[in-house]
Amino acid sequence: MIEIRELHKTLGGKEVLKGVNLSIYRGCTTVILGRSGAGKSVLLKHIIGLILPDEGSIIIDGKDITKMSRKELLGIRKKFGMLFQESALFDSLSVFENVAFPLWEHTKLLEEEIEKVVRDKLYQVGLEESDWNKYPSELSGGMKKRVALARALVLDPEIVLCDEPTSGLDPITAFTIEELILELQRNLSKTFVVITHDLKTALAIGDRIALLEEGKIEMEGRVEEVLKSGHPLIEAYLKREVLR
Repeated sequence: MIEIRELHKTLGGKEVLKGVNLSIYRGCTTVILGRSGAGKSVLLKHIIGLILPDEGSIIIDGKDITKMSRKELLGIRKKFGMLFQESALFDSLSVFENVAFPLWEHTKLLEEEIEKVVRDKLYQVGLEESDWNKYPSELSGGMKKRVALARALVLDPEIVLCDEPTSGLDPITAFTIEELILELQRNLSKTFVVITHDLKTALAIGDRIALLEEGKIEMEGRVEEVLKSGHPLIEAYLKREVLR
């Protein structure tokens, strides 16, 4: 679904991406695994066209987004939903309003139609009606992630991007979010791209893992292939010697 070829990017005088090559397959969850500073977030921003590369191409459904006009790029972005690392909820809006916001901004649905879509998404992520009128300041970290996931899905995107979905969560809450992402991917058959520094998260939700190290994809493959690869960095992750 997405082909990234020879992607290079220098920011602030530092070469962050050094010829990234990566294939992202339709209907699968691809996890981009790497330490802080490896270039994960920069790569994610390239995929949705927030940053343009110095060299290379990003081909989505056969079209190179690096050569698109701003108008064409806005159209491509409608294929994506985004779960931000810190959830990025609007403090002044309730749970329900946060999820409804993309529909207000990007559709012409009637209010009753919007209400139905939002209710469906909130139920999908396991949020009870008693939580819908709460504000972000009243929510736990796990609940914020659920709201952010519902918002990411509300426009029915083809591709869902997740930036460190379990970062800052305690182990039990992190496990429930991993299970939720896994369930949503299976039930909705969408393409998920997840970036994380946590091997446990990668193993829990990934169909494929791409190891990003110092601006390059060191290796990629199905989870079982990566685990059996014997790659030193994967072995270090397994031994918990590589920490964020």
